Amino acid sequence: MAVKIGHSSVSESGTINGAKGDSTGKEVCVRDWYSKPWDYIAIYSDESVREKHAKAVEAACANDNIGYGQRDRNTLNTLAKAVGYDLSKVGKCNCDCSSLQNVAAVASGANGATYGSNGWTTTTMKAALQKLGYKIITDKTYLTSAAYCVRGAIYVKIGSHTVCGLDNGASYKQTLEKAGITDSTSSISASVSTSTLITELQPAKLKDTKLAGTYKTTANLNLRYGPDKDKYDSIIIMPVGTQCKCYGYYTEVSNTKWLYVVATVNGKNYTGYANSEYLI
Repeated sequence: MAVKIGHSSVSESGTINGAKGDSTGKEVCVRDWYSKPWDYIAIYSDESVREKHAKAVEAACANDNIGYGQRDRNTLNTLAKAVGYDLSKVGKCNCDCSSLQNVAAVASGANGATYGSNGWTTTTMKAALQKLGYKIITDKTYLTSAAYCVRGAIYVKIGSHTVCGLDNGASYKQTLEKAGITDSTSSISASVSTSTLITELQPAKLKDTKLAGTYKTTANLNLRYGPDKDKYDSIIIMPVGTQCKCYGYYTEVSNTKWLYVVATVNGKNYTGYANSEYLI
């Protein structure tokens, strides 16, 4: 399973400026992790903040109202502020790679992160991130392989580009250790291995007929064997817009409903759990 990143990349004309909104689906998008190569990775210690940052980036990638443009890069923040930084609700606007990550950091609540008159740039980001308490890693071991990717971490090539990691790579715990961050999954009961995810489909615990219906994914979303990304392996990745049929069955974990669904991917049906926060 490929590790994904989310970023603001290029306008519809292949230049640094373009019309507001994503007319190609590739201006602000999810793609496979790659090495720029990166100069550093910035990681916030609180996993819940990293998760909010990743979700904000995913919401931006799924919202075709958000396009790429350096000339009007701050319009994303203006509209995001008006809707409480819920990037799924933002109207027509533009951003660039660094202004997107600045907006996502504000949405995450990272140590009271703010957005200035012109937002971050890839040149100013390092100082801003350090001031907010992000841990900075410059060791190339952790910058050149997707295996060390941490969900919600920010990769930066100074003067060039920045992206957000959307998946934990196979060796992400080593990256957290390098940054001096304790992995919260270590507190999971010893009866569940944190290195080997469960690959047996779990039964749903609850049913609510009001949840029954057909949904679409708002991001590239893992369909899992059970209702927890840290315990259950992925069955398949559902691309943005994948249709999922739910008959009302679900399991709730930490106030999040995981719907038991049947998803159709590449003409085949798969049954598993999908996080309802990424379904509409």
